[in-house]
Amino acid sequence: MKGFIRSCVICLKHEGSPYSPLPLDDMPSNRVSEDPPFTHIGHDFTGPLYVEMKNSKEECKESQKVYVCLFTCASTQAVHLELTRGLSVESFLLAFRKFTSRRGLPATITSDNAKTFRSLSQDIRKITRAEEVWRYLANK
Repeated sequence: MKGFIRSCVICLKHEGSPYSPLPLDDMPSNRVSEDPPFTHIGHDFTGPLYVEMKNSKEECKESQKVYVCLFTCASTQAVHLELTRGLSVESFLLAFRKFTSRRGLPATITSDNAKTFRSLSQDIRKITRAEEVWRYLANK
């Protein structure tokens, strides 16, 4: 009888699966925090997109390449988009300045290991070691 049950597909489905599913891991603390939106963000670029710019004096249209700077809230999954002209550090800093002026300064930023962010991390290290920054932080 056991041999018959083991070879029967319908009986095997009712008997159960050979492995139990793995327990789910807990979510990271920044994903389930009750902080305001955009306190913990993820960041990435997407694109390129091609935008047609109409010249006001003439009727000619020229196509320009732009990128979207994407900021995602880790806890609410809300999205903030900024258009940038390129993937340079300067373009990112302008987009980040616009983002922080509207949403506030985030506590943590998570991003991939793109060239822009690697070169930006070197700039941030230089900035944070500057004497003016230390004086400003000491006063605040």
